[in-house]
This record gives sequence, C-alpha cells and structure tokens, in this order.
Amino acid sequence: MKLSIVPALLATLLALVGCTNSYRIERGPDAAKQVQPLIAKGERVLVTIPQDGAYGATKYDGSGLSTQQAVVASLSGLGANAIPGERCDDPDVAAAMGKKANAQWVVYTRIHQWEDRATEWSGLPDRIRIEVRTISLPSGAPRDITIVEGSSKWATFGGDRPQDMLLPALKPWADSTIKR
Repeated sequence: MKLSIVPALLATLLALVGCTNSYRIERGPDAAKQVQPLIAKGERVLVTIPQDGAYGATKYDGSGLSTQQAVVASLSGLGANAIPGERCDDPDVAAAMGKKANAQWVVYTRIHQWEDRATEWSGLPDRIRIEVRTISLPSGAPRDITIVEGSSKWATFGGDRPQDMLLPALKPWADSTIKR
C-alpha cells in the first residue's frame, strides 16, 4: 500500500515544481553607482506606456498598457505617487512629459520580448523581457536601466499569460527602487 503512494507523491511534486514561473532582473552598467534606492515615498513618478509587444508576426494588443499598469501598481504599492502617462517611444520625450506633469521621476518602459505560447501542449514557455528606465527630473538623465525577465514553466495548464507574470517580475525592481 505504501509503495503505491510514492509514485503519486512524486508526480504531484514534479507538477508543483513545473508550475512555478522564474523571474530575473539585470541591472545596466551604471547600476553599480546606484548604492541606494532612488525614489522616495510620495514622490511623483510618471509612467509611460510602451509600444505593444510582438513575437514574429503576432502583435499583442494591450501588452503596453498592461505593462504600464503593472509598473504603476508596483510603485504605488510601495508608497510612490505613480501616475499613468501616455504612450511614448523615446526617453527624451518621456522626460519632457514628466516635466510637464510636475513629476520628480519618469519610468520609461520598452517591451523587448512578449511571447504568449500554448505552453500546456507545446512545452514552450511564455516569456517577457521588459526594459525599465528610471529617469531623474529635471535633468532628464537616466539613473537606472534594468531588464526585467519572466518565464513560465512548462506545466502551466493554460493558466499563465505574459501579463500574469508582470507584477511578480517587477517586484524585485520596485523593491530596490523605492526608499524605505
């Protein structure tokens, strides 16, 4: 009887391990200069909308807005006064938008990778790769450039999408960016 439980337990454990997503952040070359978090609680941060992500010929409508909403939620949850801005393709234009909005900071994002795969039958994971650029105002100089990545595991059972990975992937970045 006990031997019949072992395969069931092993299968359950493998399924649970296969259901966890992985996340990673990579700081830019100037990150070593950033010893302490940048944004103080209550400071006004304008968050722009990036262009929608694409994979091959497939464009993911709304992925830019989902990215902006996740950044705003991540920063707001830690006490920043994050406000949504407009769609923007240029960090210099984003800085000008931030100045006009009387913000102390601008968070400019760019989607490098957005793959929504049928993981449950193909075994190919969903993936996101987002550039997060934190720009100081009024200077307009980027103070931090971070790449945030997420990848689903193969056993998603159809429940994961790239937008579901945004908040957990952005959490380490936001934690290191907001002053406590």
